[in-house]
Amino acid sequence: MALRPVWVRALAALLLALLAGASAAVPRPEESRAEADTISSVMLGFHHRDCAFAVKHLNSGLKARYPGIYVLAGSMYEEGLCLKASWEQAERMYLRAHEAGHGAGLLRLVAGLARDNRDIGAALWWVQRASGAVLPDDCRVGDAERADPEAFVRALRGWPAGRAEACAYVAGVLAFLVGDAEYPRSSIALGLTGRVELRYTPAVERMEWKTLEITEQALYGVASGDTVGDRRSRKFRQQFETAMKELGANALKRFSRPAGVDPAWLLRVEFVFDLR
Repeated sequence: MALRPVWVRALAALLLALLAGASAAVPRPEESRAEADTISSVMLGFHHRDCAFAVKHLNSGLKARYPGIYVLAGSMYEEGLCLKASWEQAERMYLRAHEAGHGAGLLRLVAGLARDNRDIGAALWWVQRASGAVLPDDCRVGDAERADPEAFVRALRGWPAGRAEACAYVAGVLAFLVGDAEYPRSSIALGLTGRVELRYTPAVERMEWKTLEITEQALYGVASGDTVGDRRSRKFRQQFETAMKELGANALKRFSRPAGVDPAWLLRVEFVFDLR
């Protein structure tokens, strides 16, 4: 099966997110060398457009129950990458990732459930259990409702018309952003860490990004003058913000904004890029 180049780029971004811990809001179990090697082998199959090779190593990782492989498998099933597209299988993989302690599992599940209104109620149920999830106050339910599925459904039925759809839309966009944020490869090589803030006004689909901090970590070995210069150049110090702007634009394309999103909703999210 041929693999289109755009898919290779998308999965390469996913690999960076899995390996580099792009956002501090997404916890994950410690990754073993064997797990990292397996993910790299799957990616090598994508790079060479060899789905048989990619799936062989994917199955090996699933047999070993690697948390990162569950996330990768979920994305492959969701998008139909080297596997027959199946939301049911993707959902199962994301839940397994969650059970294994990988924070991106629930975030990707929420984003998938919210997309095209696949299951609004389930998206809102899971987003309130996802580490790193951000929601308007109007979209939250009380502790009692979060603990009881029937009470949760009753609470949603009591909301004004259109609120559930609006909340699921915002939940999907932000879950996609937090779950898919990637650490720029060049920033890793240059030892740069940083914080980027998002101010998101969903009613008008406006995302405003601002770099809050860039820190230079110690470089081990011999650093060339070019490397030191790159670390201090505007181009490289803006890479976190540039990467997030691109991801934000993709998120807005991925989800269709429903009518009735409250114009007063303003959400602030801080993305932390840390090499530790």
